[in-house]
Amino acid sequence: MKPARSERLMERIATDENLIEAWKEVRRKGGQPGGDGISIECFAQKLSYNLEGLKRDLVSNAYYPGAIRSFQMLKSDGKTRLIGILPIRDRVAQRAFLRILDPIYEKEFLNCSFGYRRGRGVDGAINRVLALLDQGLTWLVDTDIEACYDSIPHDKLKKIILHKMHDASVRRVLSLWLAQTPSNGDSMKRLGLLQGAIISPLLANVYLNEFDKEMNKRGWSHVRYADDLIAACDTRGNAKRCLEEMVLILGRMALKPKKDKTRIINADQGFTFLGRDAFPAKARERIEIRKKSYPGISDKIRVKTFNPPERRR
Repeated sequence: MKPARSERLMERIATDENLIEAWKEVRRKGGQPGGDGISIECFAQKLSYNLEGLKRDLVSNAYYPGAIRSFQMLKSDGKTRLIGILPIRDRVAQRAFLRILDPIYEKEFLNCSFGYRRGRGVDGAINRVLALLDQGLTWLVDTDIEACYDSIPHDKLKKIILHKMHDASVRRVLSLWLAQTPSNGDSMKRLGLLQGAIISPLLANVYLNEFDKEMNKRGWSHVRYADDLIAACDTRGNAKRCLEEMVLILGRMALKPKKDKTRIINADQGFTFLGRDAFPAKARERIEIRKKSYPGISDKIRVKTFNPPERRR
């Protein structure tokens, strides 16, 4: 990975234009006040003063994040997830960082990842899986990473960041955000990314990009959307080998697959990925035949099909 340009990244992050655009995005997103109690409306009343102060603190290494307000969000499995609400000032700072850092890291991310990347999404991830199935790779390793955001180790992530970010000011602020916890969190936290923080999805992709590179190096075809994974293989035996190597790679990264979400399946009968029902080519052809044979049946059958993108020549 080539280092970022030698000019100070913080100078690009803390320009008036970038901070104003970051503020506009934060205002458009809306949301509740953070731990300091300052609302978006209150921040806007002294916008020039607030942005000038943020700029001054960033370039002079005087910036420190404010208090986080948190709440427990109920998940679909009945468990809860701690979500942090950052102060408006910190949201603007993180959005300003994201606007500069995202294009830098985007050049390093591989085509197999689709989560939290501009111009990519669920449809693209499913289309990529279907393209692999059409190549005859119909045995799938379907899994996701156990408590991924909560498990990413700071020391390993910082080493990856160090290779790309030579600006000590930028690394300092990223380290502050990594160590930041809600008032009811663990003050000695050494693991995890704060869920609810604007910068967290990018940092997760930075870390998991190492997994993508290792999978590609070993010759496996996989698709990743954030912490959801599917690897496509030609035989069940190779799928078992692939799963074993996935466990090994993740283990070296202090991560592991979620046991109750890990399975090896044959995709010929269709499968579900990212909440969508998807079907390989043969199954899609059978559905089209049924539609033609029974007029009106397309209104009665509620299935979602996706056509894989044209392959590059």
